[in-house]
Amino acid sequence: MPAAPAIARAATHYARLVGVRLGGADLTGANLNKANLSRADLRGVKARDAMLYGAILDGANGAGADLTNALMGTARLTRSDLSNASLDNVDLRKARLGETNLTGASLAAGAFDFAILRNARLDGAALTEARLIGAELIGASLVAADLTDANALGANLRSADLTRATLSTIP
Repeated sequence: MPAAPAIARAATHYARLVGVRLGGADLTGANLNKANLSRADLRGVKARDAMLYGAILDGANGAGADLTNALMGTARLTRSDLSNASLDNVDLRKARLGETNLTGASLAAGAFDFAILRNARLDGAALTEARLIGAELIGASLVAADLTDANALGANLRSADLTRATLSTIP
C-alpha cells in the first residue's frame, strides 16, 4: 500500500481539487486558502495549522481528520462529514457549515463566531470553551454535546435539540 502523500507547507491556494482523494495525507501547515476541495476524500487527513481561509469543502468527507489550529474563516463546508474529527482551536468564524456532520468531533476552544450551522449534527461533540457568538444553530442537533464554558452570546438556537447536552456556565 503506497504511503499517503506529504504536502506539508504546500502552497496550493486557489487550487481546484474537486473530488481529489487525499485520505491520510499530511497537510500540516499547507496553504489551501480559497482552494476548492468540494467532494474531496479527506478521511484521516492531518492538516494541523493548515490555512483554509475561504476554502470550499462542500460535500467533503473529512471523518477522523485532524484540523487542530486550522484557519478556516469564511470557509464553506455545507453537507460535509467531519464526524470524529479533531478541530480543537480551529478558526471557523463566518464559515458555512449547514447540514454538516460533526458528530463526536472535538471542537474545544474553536471560534465559530457568526458561523452558519443550520441543521448541523453536533451530537456528542466537545465544544468546551468554544466561541459561538452570533452563530446560527437553527435546527442543529447537539444531543449530548459538551458546551461547558462555551460562549453562545447572541447565538440563534431556535429548534435546536439540546437533549442531554452539558450547558454549564454558558453566558
